[in-house]
Amino acid sequence: MFVSIKHKEYLGYNSKINLYECKFELTDSEFRTVVVLGSVRGDAGWRGLLLADVGIIISEYSKRNLNVAANLIKLIISYKEKYNWSINAQLNCYREYQPLFTKEIEEELQKYLTLI
Repeated sequence: MFVSIKHKEYLGYNSKINLYECKFELTDSEFRTVVVLGSVRGDAGWRGLLLADVGIIISEYSKRNLNVAANLIKLIISYKEKYNWSINAQLNCYREYQPLFTKEIEEELQKYLTLI
């Protein structure tokens, strides 16, 4: 299960892909991986980093055929506690700005949210 995600390093502008890159470390109880993610300059700041976290969770757990919603809910709850960012506000932000956050993922998340 998801344990943490850390922003390890800002790597600067990559002219080959025309994006600014950051290095993240995703830790799960079963694995640890480092992900380099590119973003446009407008995604900088705390919201851009949090949206990146959600995208990394979705893509990394999907490619491992693991339960995305179960792991994503752990991240969402940690943001609620750490940043006082309400679950509804998070979901609204993900719907609007995170293309990997699909209706299917949101429907699965709702199952976990009913238990909270």
